[in-house]
Amino acid sequence: MNSKFLFLALVFGASFAQALPKEPILTTEVALKMAQSTFDKCKTQGYSVSVNVLDRGGNQIAFLKDENAGVHTIEGSYKKAFTALSTKTPSSKLAEKMMKKQIPEGMVNLSKNFVFLAGGIPIKVDNVVIGSVGVSGAPVGEIDEKCAQAGIESIQKELK
Repeated sequence: MNSKFLFLALVFGASFAQALPKEPILTTEVALKMAQSTFDKCKTQGYSVSVNVLDRGGNQIAFLKDENAGVHTIEGSYKKAFTALSTKTPSSKLAEKMMKKQIPEGMVNLSKNFVFLAGGIPIKVDNVVIGSVGVSGAPVGEIDEKCAQAGIESIQKELK
């Protein structure tokens, strides 16, 4: 009797394990590499920035701040990453819509962490958002976003 139960448990247990979805994940190791590449891209252009990397759940898994970056860049980079993650779109796209008054009124105050400035980009693998990166500190958000994009491109092979 016990051997039959054990056999059934093994058979059905294995089938349940196989049913679990296999989704890509942004590891801390890859997030740190991306944060450093993003930081270096801005630094070589003469910009003192903060870089925030969030996992798919919105948790901060990597952060860098230049010693000369303003204190506001800590929160700014987080909010840009949060906005990109939450909306699954670059924060610059929302900034453009905001300027054209195309953002639904309710979205503006939906979260205290939303910011309508360029500099946040979702990190995607096969069109699945696995995290985001946000940069703050360059004179304009478009530069922040170019640094963020360079960081994502630097680890693209590791995301496949």
